[in-house]
Amino acid sequence: MYAYLTRYPNVKTVILLYPHNEKVEREDKKYLESWYLDNDKSKKIRVYTVDLESEEITNKCLKEIIRDIE
Repeated sequence: MYAYLTRYPNVKTVILLYPHNEKVEREDKKYLESWYLDNDKSKKIRVYTVDLESEEITNKCLKEIIRDIE
């Protein structure tokens, strides 16, 4: 993710996806973690979980992620 983010100047956010796990706790936000690059605060890496219970639920989760980063 870091290599992609630093290689392409127009990319502002990269997303790392993990399958949803009930043991993973979120602090009342949509993503698990978020980091900005030290040398460029306009670029960030975000970590999300995706529910894989069904195709419909997975698609809904992915759409929410896309809306969150826009």
